[in-house]
Amino acid sequence: RRSSDLKLLDCLTKEGISYADMYPVFRAKQNQDTGEGRVYYYTDQHINEEGHALVAKSVFDLLSKK
Repeated sequence: RRSSDLKLLDCLTKEGISYADMYPVFRAKQNQDTGEGRVYYYTDQHINEEGHALVAKSVFDLLSKK
């Protein structure tokens, strides 16, 4: 994880700004990924339909807890 990401998260936390940290979600998916259900395009680092669905579910779950 990049230090710039950690600095941003630290700043958001200090300012009391809520955020959805997708890093752990994508990291967990990457660790279990066997090729099917890829969340990134093969050609670049942008998320594909599966990735967007993963973000949507994660944000929904986060908001449902509030």
